[in-house]
Amino acid sequence: MFRNEEKYLRQAIQSILTQTNRQFVLSILDDESTDSSPDIVREIARKDNRIVFHRNSERTGYSESYRRLFQGAKNSCQYFAWASGHDIHESTWLEKSVKALDEDPDTSVVYFLNDRIDENGDHLRDESIRFESIESGAIARLLSLLLHGRGFGNIIYGVFRA
Repeated sequence: MFRNEEKYLRQAIQSILTQTNRQFVLSILDDESTDSSPDIVREIARKDNRIVFHRNSERTGYSESYRRLFQGAKNSCQYFAWASGHDIHESTWLEKSVKALDEDPDTSVVYFLNDRIDENGDHLRDESIRFESIESGAIARLLSLLLHGRGFGNIIYGVFRA
């Protein structure tokens, strides 16, 4: 899902299309971009039949767009992942994620640490942020999240068991 991501969109899509695990459908939703983003997606989609392109006729916002994408995929796939129009994925991101999920049926999401860089490729911070809670009960996990969680927003860009 994206809106007005023309600057990095081509590179972001290519980083997904060149994954070592090539067994996926890339469902792209444009939330009524006003730049050339839809043209970029259409051009790439003509060359790769794994891409399914949807475009909102009016802007709905991230929450509604995410909900619609997930609803459309939840009954047709085993795994599901969000990707932004400006993030670049390592070539083994999907393969490693699916392998981790396959190895542990109790795991519901796998996500990796990420590097935040500026447009010149320079790191914006030295510290990797991650959230992990191995507490046994739901209340203990929630308390751990509230008291110690940092960077857990990165989980949204993980690979989920659909």
